[in-house]
Amino acid sequence: MANYTTTNYNPRQALRVSNVVTNRVLVATNQNLVAGNVLGIVTASGKAIISLPGASDGSQVPYGVVLTPINTTSTGYNADTACEIMVAGSVDYASLLPNVGWTQDTLRLAFKPQGIHVINSALSTTQGVI
Repeated sequence: MANYTTTNYNPRQALRVSNVVTNRVLVATNQNLVAGNVLGIVTASGKAIISLPGASDGSQVPYGVVLTPINTTSTGYNADTACEIMVAGSVDYASLLPNVGWTQDTLRLAFKPQGIHVINSALSTTQGVI
């Protein structure tokens, strides 16, 4: 029988997000993701992986933001795994953990068509979208 544990962890507090819309995606094997990672979708497989701006497999287009940690490596699930990620809403750039090559400006522009608004709370005294 499985032993489940309930916690009061709220990823939205840690990530400083609002108006979040999520979608279930299939995360590819060999990904060790934490809240704030930026994901793209590989065109050939339809699976989510870390988004790299220099990639050419489709994952160079950011699709969403990881809300809770997920480990699909051999020390975790060791398989492709479905999880909910943020696909629309507002997120503070300081909460994101984008891969090398992404800047605040390039991520803001890349996420805009997806409906994710990247804000900079350090520059704004409101929670509005910049």
